[in-house]
Amino acid sequence: MSHNAPLRAVSPLLTADAKVPRHCSEAEYVAFTANLPLTEPARRKHANFHRRFVRTYPDLDTWFTQPLRVRLGWRNGEGQNRRCAPKPGFDPTTAWINFNARHYLTYLALTGRLRMDWGWLLGIGVLKPFLIADLLGLPLRDQSEDLRERLLALGHVRDNESFKVPWGLIRLVMHRGDPDLHTLTSDDIEAMRHAIRHCERVPGLLQIIGEDRIPALKLSWGTNTYRTGLALFHAGITGRPPAGKRPSRHHVSAANRASTPSSNVSWPNAPWSCDPRACPVPAADYAASDSGWTPNAPASTASTSSTGPIWSTSWNRCTGCTN
Repeated sequence: MSHNAPLRAVSPLLTADAKVPRHCSEAEYVAFTANLPLTEPARRKHANFHRRFVRTYPDLDTWFTQPLRVRLGWRNGEGQNRRCAPKPGFDPTTAWINFNARHYLTYLALTGRLRMDWGWLLGIGVLKPFLIADLLGLPLRDQSEDLRERLLALGHVRDNESFKVPWGLIRLVMHRGDPDLHTLTSDDIEAMRHAIRHCERVPGLLQIIGEDRIPALKLSWGTNTYRTGLALFHAGITGRPPAGKRPSRHHVSAANRASTPSSNVSWPNAPWSCDPRACPVPAADYAASDSGWTPNAPASTASTSSTGPIWSTSWNRCTGCTN
């Protein structure tokens, strides 16, 4: 991880007052693909994917009016166990054009030209944005890793759950069409959680996912988003933690957390505190919240481990500290 990753991930091509959505020029995208770590024929393929997509959808507003099934695309003849294949009669050429445009659409979102809808972001499955971000000079990879390490230090996730922060982070960024994480707000987190809770209402999503998989995906996606919001709060980016979930079985103390910061990326005003007597959320908010801190036993019931004190489950958790 870089020790000099910039605080803000601002694309050099970002133009806030320009029309959104919009295409980039062919010359710009060809120049970008020239830097991809690919063979020359593979680079030409990416340039051709861009050219065919722009020719098919010269106006991105028109593209957004297409059904989700069309916009996500499909590789003809491919079988998947997590996404449903199109029904017979689906145009394979259109499916191919849209499938191969995913790289380009990610580029547009990271350069401020596109704000992707939740249907596409939830329906796509795998997103691979970090190579694009790296080539644009954006520190999203380092920032994502830093946020993951914060959750590890806080005791909220295990190391093998590292995918959860990047999953939510890139979707929040692409939904806003702005790679600067400091433009994200607590309301953005809650809006994403709301979209997930009611994802069966997203037009066309059930054709992509399958109704039988929705309950399990709601739980998985909701956890991913919750942990992303929690990491952003503890990095001092968002102003309030995501609305609470049930308490975890154990909790690393504020003192232990503060002594083991994980970051090589600079986050200002990060509230490294989840102890009931040091949490940054005002005590008055606890009294007004069902998920606030209520001591059911004295702090002396806290146990210790090789990594430091662990708070007992005899304490309820504040909304910023639940797992």
